[in-house]
Amino acid sequence: MDIFLYHSAVNYISKPGDILLNENDLHPCKPLFTKSIIATESAKKVQTKGILETTRYIRYVLKVADWLLAVGGTFEIFFYKVSFDAAGYPLRPQSYLMNEVSLCFKNRFRLVRMETEGSVLRISLVKDKSSLPPDDHIDRWSFGIVSDGRKNDRILNIIHQIKNFNIPVYEILICGPSPSSSLPEYVKVLDDSDLYNDVRTPISKKKNRIIQQARYNNLVIIHDRISFHDQWYSKMIEHGNYFDQMCMRILDESSRLRRIQDWMEIFHDITLFEHSSAKEMSYTDWSKHIYVNGGALIIKKHIIEEVLLNPNLHWGEMEDVDLSERLYSHGSLLTFFRDNYLVTQTHRISGDDSPNNFVLKMIFRLRVMLGVIRRNKKIKKDFYGFLQDERYA
Repeated sequence: MDIFLYHSAVNYISKPGDILLNENDLHPCKPLFTKSIIATESAKKVQTKGILETTRYIRYVLKVADWLLAVGGTFEIFFYKVSFDAAGYPLRPQSYLMNEVSLCFKNRFRLVRMETEGSVLRISLVKDKSSLPPDDHIDRWSFGIVSDGRKNDRILNIIHQIKNFNIPVYEILICGPSPSSSLPEYVKVLDDSDLYNDVRTPISKKKNRIIQQARYNNLVIIHDRISFHDQWYSKMIEHGNYFDQMCMRILDESSRLRRIQDWMEIFHDITLFEHSSAKEMSYTDWSKHIYVNGGALIIKKHIIEEVLLNPNLHWGEMEDVDLSERLYSHGSLLTFFRDNYLVTQTHRISGDDSPNNFVLKMIFRLRVMLGVIRRNKKIKKDFYGFLQDERYA
């Protein structure tokens, strides 16, 4: 069986059994393998033509090629080359393509052919290693919970939720004080007392300890404000085991209607702080600037253990933004799975209360903008009052 990933304008003459996917089938917010007849790591050849030159989702296309191709199979790229490394053309330069190829495939693929015929660059790579580690299965999970010991009843409830999933093989790691003197054998408490150097919460070090101690490659790390719904694991089975890092809906715990920072894009030059912004994205949009809220990480251990969180960053110091940026630079792909969700308490974050009606939404946004203008005017007035206050001198 061969698989073709191609631009929709290409006229492919396929053989019986071949699978054809064009740019409309390949989007990081539309899981390809959910209820799909396409078997992962089964194709002898995956070929692309005309899609890698233009798609914004090049990393997803390359990951799909990886996930479909059998070990020993060939990935063949026909690429229309207009430039080696100069930007500004309507098609992607060769260096941009090869940057993504090397970040995505790392040392698991061998380049065996690269030649140019006129304006066509022909690249062949052979897959030497599986997409996933040998012990990675959808029925093996490590759950990490970050705790400060103030929500023990809630942690015990999360443990009960996970137990009721009936996952064949799993463990729960709690980094922080033990929530009970009597815990099941599948729950392990990781002492964090040595991680505190001052009054700040060493959230990055606590999560790194969970990552390093986790036994299974499917890894979930949550803060104790996050919990699950009853069908969470069965939905993960529907999705399948092929992902790098996954986001899903995060809903408020009381109504399970309001979304709480679950698919966020951020632009943050912290030297231009007044223009930095973070916004909730539509569940059908994707951006390389997405950052994953630190309250819930769903990721493969073999990916995050090569990056880890920055141990110098504490809670409230943008450790989640920093991690998301470094994961992307490392070659990780972030995808969205809308059919599943987590729930969260909403002490600090109120959630999205904007109306769905277009006219009402515009009125709502105008009111918000006017509110921001009034707020900023007051902030500046108060700031100058602070500057003249002799108590702080």
